[in-house]
Amino acid sequence: MNDLQVAFKTHRGSQEGKERSSFFYRHNLFIVAKGVGGEHSGEIAKERAFRIIYESFFRHLSEVQSPGDALIYALENANEDILNERKKLGEKMAASVSVAYVKDKIMYFSHLGDSRIYSLHGGELNQLTRDHTLEEEEPFAEARFRNPRTMRALTEGLGIYEKPTIDVKKYPLHKKDLIIMTTEGLTTRVSNREILKLSSKTKNLERLCNRLIDLARRKGGNGNMTVGIVGFRKLTRELHNIIILYSLFFLLILSAMVGYALKYHEKGPQGDQPIDQPKDIQPVKERSRLHRDIDIIGEGREMSPDNQARDNKPLQESPGQQAKGEPYDNFYTFISNWKAAWEDTAGENSDIEYYLSFYSENFLSRGRDKYGWGHDKAEKGRHRRWIRIEISDIKISQPTSDNQVEVRFLQNYRVSNLSDTSHKVLTLIKEGKEWKITAEESY
Repeated sequence: MNDLQVAFKTHRGSQEGKERSSFFYRHNLFIVAKGVGGEHSGEIAKERAFRIIYESFFRHLSEVQSPGDALIYALENANEDILNERKKLGEKMAASVSVAYVKDKIMYFSHLGDSRIYSLHGGELNQLTRDHTLEEEEPFAEARFRNPRTMRALTEGLGIYEKPTIDVKKYPLHKKDLIIMTTEGLTTRVSNREILKLSSKTKNLERLCNRLIDLARRKGGNGNMTVGIVGFRKLTRELHNIIILYSLFFLLILSAMVGYALKYHEKGPQGDQPIDQPKDIQPVKERSRLHRDIDIIGEGREMSPDNQARDNKPLQESPGQQAKGEPYDNFYTFISNWKAAWEDTAGENSDIEYYLSFYSENFLSRGRDKYGWGHDKAEKGRHRRWIRIEISDIKISQPTSDNQVEVRFLQNYRVSNLSDTSHKVLTLIKEGKEWKITAEESY
């Protein structure tokens, strides 16, 4: 796709050589990365990440023709390479990385670490990645770790574990959308609301990069930070004017040809001597037919609408609608009530007890039991003015012999300054006459 335009900016910060970040792009593959480690090892990790991901991705893509599989393969190779280099040098070395590949107005993306990917669509900023940090993933990190630097420690990244958890997602793009990729040096200083405000007001991509970096620096950011922005190419004013001039010139030539054709048909090839015609055929009739032909040609040139418009939701599978009715009505009602209870956990007067009533006493997810899960939701909800949950593409499995059911769906989670879309799986178990959630996973 050659209709993409790219801009990026990197601020090196006051500590040269440590945790440098940068942006890489080639052939619609976009990577933002930050090296982590000693004075030189972080830079080595970052540069190796760029090279290995790029080479591995396109090599595997040519074999399997699957961007998602190629992204997983590339990240696994980069992780193995950095781990080997880390062992060889005997130094701490890792990299936080976000990768995106655009094909046919679909973005395939993945990340390991705290580098982020956003999409800007229709005046709304969507954060498509979730930071792999203690702050985001540890249930009681704020109480256990007082040091902000410890809170930002990576739980995933290249060169940290032998087998990192790599998820690839797809996201549809529109002609006016922007992809914004940043490192944590910027997002720890600039909020999502501020990114949205600047992005909505600034149309030039290079100027937008500069303004985001400048804002982060004004707010105290003196470390390394990078922002890369990808958008669809627009006609420049000069090119637009050239197209208008050529169009006018073409119309003048066409008008002259039409005039000559009319004159030729009225007077004939011998100048002033008209061609003998049957009495029932008049020149004005021929002139009318010619004008109709020109109208048809004009319509043909205009008939190129873009019928590929999609809504701003991650792509869904297209299974047939699952039939409702007993026992499925019960599950649809359960999901609807659970969603409403979750939305009611926002604010100081949240009803967390009602929300927890949907969960089994045997609930366990990511090391948290029912009450640890509820405490986490209450703490997050207390700082939200409102929460909105949209659920679609619901798939319900057949109940098993031990009365368990899996409910899968696409979930869009929105608060005042954040929107996140993910796939979710709820495992329900029947306890007495009621269904309860015994496990909950997002991916």
